[in-house]
Amino acid sequence: MKHNVKIVVVEADARIRELIVDILEFCVNRAVVSFEDGEAAWRHLKRPGRSHIVIAEIDIPGIKGDELLRRVKKSDPHKVCILMSSRAADEKTAQSLETDAFLAKPFVVDDLFEIVRRFVVEE
Repeated sequence: MKHNVKIVVVEADARIRELIVDILEFCVNRAVVSFEDGEAAWRHLKRPGRSHIVIAEIDIPGIKGDELLRRVKKSDPHKVCILMSSRAADEKTAQSLETDAFLAKPFVVDDLFEIVRRFVVEE
């Protein structure tokens, strides 16, 4: 992928959101934009100036993470979508949405890093 890869992180918990942003900026050296709710993220994602990867927690305010990723995939099937959840059953939801990956919470830094790195390094 290109060097201007932009990653969107959508997570309601500020501490987790900030941790994910810090990890991604440090580990994959890419621009990261974060939101605490699905509505704000969707408004951002509809604008020009493309983001390439969207990481969304399933339980976020406004538009839920699964609906957000459904909309993202419908508008741009090539955008990488990663669904996060603390419920193992949500992995089936991620598969039904044809997301690119599922990140089970709680996760270790290496899990997040490896999933995102796979999509940043490939292509």
